[in-house]
Amino acid sequence: MDTTDPGLLLDALKFYRENFISSAYSTMGFTVVAVGWLITSKSAQDFIRSHRWLGLTSIVMIVITYIAYWRMSLGVQRASHDIAAALQGRMEDIVYKHYELSINGISGFILIQGLATAFVILLILSIIRELVKDETMDEAKSLSKRKKPGKKAN
Repeated sequence: MDTTDPGLLLDALKFYRENFISSAYSTMGFTVVAVGWLITSKSAQDFIRSHRWLGLTSIVMIVITYIAYWRMSLGVQRASHDIAAALQGRMEDIVYKHYELSINGISGFILIQGLATAFVILLILSIIRELVKDETMDEAKSLSKRKKPGKKAN
């Protein structure tokens, strides 16, 4: 990139902002759809219950994906900050400061996505836990139906 042309730097700053915000909202939208699907789809819940290992694997993948989202977000913020620093003194602050991705703004996106990610993980765990609870209840019922030692059968 030609760092001597303030117009190109401003375009790059706009590009980072527009694409980051689009990506962040798309990610959040996907998470909301996943939450709705997990809450409302009996077949999805049954599938997770019958394939417990897949539910646990998906939790690991969700955590890895969130860490990648976090690192990517901070990388984009750093690049945005560096471009804004290169523009400092070359044009009025009011022209480019609006497009700079601040650490506070990025942190807000990271926090909100982290909360949504934690909610998806809790949903998956509750579905898996429900399976364990059902199995425990079935086992308890089975044990209570067995004959107790020392009692005679009728």
